[in-house]
Amino acid sequence: MSLRTAVCRLAKLRCRLLRRCLLIDATTGFGQFDHHKPSTFIDHQAPSPSDVSASTSTTDHTIVSSTEEATSVAALEKQIATMKSLYRQRRADDIFQLMTAKWSPTVDSLVCYQLAMDLLFENGKYNEVAEVWRKFRSDSQAVSKVPYPRLMTILLAASCYKSNSGDSYKELLSLVEAMSASKVKIPARTLAFAAATAINQNDLDKALEVLELAKTELDQPNTVIQSLKVIVLSKLRRFDEAMGVINALLAIDQPAQSWSRGCVADGALDDFCTTLKANSEFKLLSSFRFVQKAITASGRRVNKSIEQLLFVPIAVDNSAEDSGLLRQSSSDDDSLQLRSDKEETELSVEDAKVAAYKSALQKRIVKRILEHGPLQVENYRR
Repeated sequence: MSLRTAVCRLAKLRCRLLRRCLLIDATTGFGQFDHHKPSTFIDHQAPSPSDVSASTSTTDHTIVSSTEEATSVAALEKQIATMKSLYRQRRADDIFQLMTAKWSPTVDSLVCYQLAMDLLFENGKYNEVAEVWRKFRSDSQAVSKVPYPRLMTILLAASCYKSNSGDSYKELLSLVEAMSASKVKIPARTLAFAAATAINQNDLDKALEVLELAKTELDQPNTVIQSLKVIVLSKLRRFDEAMGVINALLAIDQPAQSWSRGCVADGALDDFCTTLKANSEFKLLSSFRFVQKAITASGRRVNKSIEQLLFVPIAVDNSAEDSGLLRQSSSDDDSLQLRSDKEETELSVEDAKVAAYKSALQKRIVKRILEHGPLQVENYRR
């Protein structure tokens, strides 16, 4: 048997298996997933959630309200699989419709909220990101266990920074104040976005107040936080304090392990130097240049702007909160992205047909859920 013949037979077999796995009801157009088949269109995940079969009665599908559906683990897994499929296909509008539908909530899962906010941010829909966050805070039962999920607060803060409006700034400050009052650990990236937004809003005192909330590790302080402190203090003309922040980096005994710790950004140093010149602080400028050379020689100067540091992809860890976003393969990129579009790999003809088939199915699923609510999940018999 030739290689070409073998490839063709394998492709036909895949198509037959897919048709057997995904049965389309001719009347309703809703796909019934065979619960024995693992999901194949998932992004940022731990072990794949099982595809769950749709219920059938003697004559038709049974449509039920989301209140009845909330107790069904199988139904929740099906909704999560649908959301992950939409995320992989980059269909931000469909995800937004599902997450903000009339049900309270459509899918009560941290994974779904995180994926929705991430994709909406990627597509520049910053107001929609905030709306999904408000939906989570008002409707999700998960709030009682995880009131301020790390990834979601970072994505909300990033969206407020991008919006740079008075309303978004107030919402971001409210988030920081609420987390501080609740004694919850505030992610350094969330504080960095809040401080950067305050700088853009010319609220320098508030920016410094926000930065002081960061838990500074004396041996390896956060690079973004320290860089923003230098910028804020220089704008407030508190030059000696800004120099103190820079000098403190030289006092660290351990060498810099990563640019994210114990370093300072080029943008902060340049901004400080420009401010010293503008205020004719020539004596301090001379001292600064000496320190600047020492910072560079010690490898603690990062050749990145503040903007670049803010939008480095968010690391996803192995905590219970983040584990649902990790992929099965450890070789995959395990970060939720504040990012530009990912590169898409070229599909073969057969893979393209399968992808188109799945896309058409997902459109019908979304339409069905939006019109009637989630399906009741029962055992499916052929």
